[in-house]
Amino acid sequence: LIGFIGLHFLSLCLGFLMLSFQIRKTFGDTVARVVVMAFACLPLCNVLTTWLGISDVFVFIFGTTLAICNNSILVFMFSFLLGLSHFEQSLVIVTLLIVWRVILADSLHTSSQNTTVLCLSMIGGVALAKIALNAYFFIFDFNIQNSRISYAFSIPFITLFINFFRNIGVTLFSLQNVFWYFIITVSYIAWKKNRRLLTCVVVSHVACLATCFMVLDTTRDFTLTMWPTIVLMCLVIAKTELLSKDAMIDLSTSVFLASIIVPKLVVWEGHIHSSAFLYDLLILTRKLGIANLADVFSHGMATPFR
Repeated sequence: LIGFIGLHFLSLCLGFLMLSFQIRKTFGDTVARVVVMAFACLPLCNVLTTWLGISDVFVFIFGTTLAICNNSILVFMFSFLLGLSHFEQSLVIVTLLIVWRVILADSLHTSSQNTTVLCLSMIGGVALAKIALNAYFFIFDFNIQNSRISYAFSIPFITLFINFFRNIGVTLFSLQNVFWYFIITVSYIAWKKNRRLLTCVVVSHVACLATCFMVLDTTRDFTLTMWPTIVLMCLVIAKTELLSKDAMIDLSTSVFLASIIVPKLVVWEGHIHSSAFLYDLLILTRKLGIANLADVFSHGMATPFR
């Protein structure tokens, strides 16, 4: 188990570094810096390091790759891998990426033909993943009674309603944390300069809100499915010069500095949890079997999710 968790942690570190370098190489230093600071500001970084050992790391890596890749073969391959990692989340991610690529094809400097091929590649990859999963379960005689979707619909609506609205202000804040300031600022400027970008931002938030309402891990589900569109948003801002390079850096830096002070909140089953990099470090050392480090701190600090 420790080795499996360590493998996920290593995959996260290497995947994040490789994606950061690829974004810098393809789209420039400014976009790479903004994306890295966005990652640090969002609850995503806490989610990925807290829930090691499940599919989140690979959903993050493959989803980010789909957002920045324009090669149809690679898009098909990573869509397939994303579908294998978490089919239901891959449906949301791929659907939103298709919406962004279709509406903002001109802003992304892609032709209509290339956009069509990329969209079909994503659909084909996810569809093949579903076929492969069903074939695997059938061949090895998995007796699966409930899927993630059927489980979500089995939860009483009143339970989902109470969980989501119990601390609605904190729940909404936890979805993006201080990065809301970046989103709101970009949306305000997009209202004046690029209504299609604003439409995509609104559609993404509504879709991710709808899906996270149906689950118990509200913040975790929202931030994982929303992340690829945030990466794509940064690319569109740079390509369309909605903000100058200096303005992008200044805005993202101010949000990043705020994220160091303001704790990242995570809502789970309607309950508020606080997480920070110190907590992540302690949880990681415990999961990776490094003893005694957590003993330096109080038990409450070492276990924020109790």
